[in-house]
Amino acid sequence: MKLSRREFTYISGLSLCSFLLGGCKASEPEEKPSENKDEKVEEQSEKKTQERDFPYKATVNGAEVITDELDRRLLSVSISFTNNSDEASSFMSTYYLEAFQDSKEISYSIPYFKDHTDSTMMDRVKPGRTIEVKVYFELKSSSDVEVELHYGNSDKYGNKALFEATYPVA
Repeated sequence: MKLSRREFTYISGLSLCSFLLGGCKASEPEEKPSENKDEKVEEQSEKKTQERDFPYKATVNGAEVITDELDRRLLSVSISFTNNSDEASSFMSTYYLEAFQDSKEISYSIPYFKDHTDSTMMDRVKPGRTIEVKVYFELKSSSDVEVELHYGNSDKYGNKALFEATYPVA
């Protein structure tokens, strides 16, 4: 079955995003010991405020290895995404997921099944609603996969991983 222009554009966009996000990592400056304890308390308070003010919630429920009809092995990561904002929004516009295998980033993928394409990353969710999102990564080996969840807007909310886990895929 041929891919439609829309599916091809979507897959190309995901690949490009994955490539660009992988290349945009900056090393963090070394943390110098602070003599002012009030600064540290203020920093911690600011981080908690950012988390509290973020109008979305993502909970990683787990992961499993699947094989699609093209005989590709994919890691399927299941996430509950809740939109607590005032507007419809998608998981992909608010968070991003990274996966690493053999110390290298692996790219997003979309599983191919004859009857449907199972991808919900771009589905827009109404305010106050929760959906299950599936994010897929094409496996390159049988080594474990490290997964990290980040805010989509790292300038505003920081680039620290909100969730980290390692999943066996052998």
